[in-house]
Amino acid sequence: MRPRTAARIIADLSAKGLRENYWDLSQMVSRVASLARPENRAFRRRVVQELGWYLLNGPTPIRGEARERARAAAEWLFRAQDARRDDGVAQGYFPCDGAEAWRPSYPETTGYIISSLLEYAERYGDAAARERALRMARWEIDVQMDSGAVQAGTLVSREVQVPAIFNTGMVLDGWATAFGVTWSRSTRRGEAPRARAASTNSRLRTARTLARARRAMRGE
Repeated sequence: MRPRTAARIIADLSAKGLRENYWDLSQMVSRVASLARPENRAFRRRVVQELGWYLLNGPTPIRGEARERARAAAEWLFRAQDARRDDGVAQGYFPCDGAEAWRPSYPETTGYIISSLLEYAERYGDAAARERALRMARWEIDVQMDSGAVQAGTLVSREVQVPAIFNTGMVLDGWATAFGVTWSRSTRRGEAPRARAASTNSRLRTARTLARARRAMRGE
């Protein structure tokens, strides 16, 4: 491990409180213990190999493979989307958790994945990536809270959703990027009024939520 990497890890740990470090350690111990199960033998071997490589050598950039590596990253996001079957992107993948390895769809990160995939699609001419990103954007509209906010955490039923300002901002980023892409294309095709009308309701609900949040912060 490089000295700079070790210093950064130590700095990150010292920035957390004792209780937070305790819970992080407890979760890590639980994950490591799950590796001992027989069904996780292949994954355990992979973890040991990767950890040894990281500690002894550290990541080294490889030049000239940007396209291939970008494609690999995009395909990983495609798998995370396909795993949930609702067009959102899973929160994560935890191999040791068996049937529950893929977590539920996560509105927050899906929001900025939209922007990333649309930029990737434009740079590399990937129409499939573009379509996936737009499906994510439509899913975000479907699961948006009635107040206009975007919920905290992974997708849950509406009666227990809790609004989150940060998550709303991340999804707005994705919507803005998706709207820019679809608006540009629909304008060229003469479909601009329909594209504009399709996004109006969602944008108005979100604007009302942010306005209420701003008034609350001002004490109004």
